[in-house]
Amino acid sequence: MYYKKGSWHNFPEQIMNSLIDEFKGNKSSVVSVMDDEPILVDFLSMTLVNLKTRKQRSVAWFDDTGK
Repeated sequence: MYYKKGSWHNFPEQIMNSLIDEFKGNKSSVVSVMDDEPILVDFLSMTLVNLKTRKQRSVAWFDDTGK
């Protein structure tokens, strides 16, 4: 999930699957494309950075138990 305009939003399924795979592969960050914009999701700082505009957003994570 990522925070945008005052509320939390789910990542698109394709990006979410990529984030899960990279996280399980012990990666600290993932570069992807969302809404035609390059993004970096940093698991250590729990942020999403638009690599074009440099705007940052908070991200949240739920584990397999829903916590």
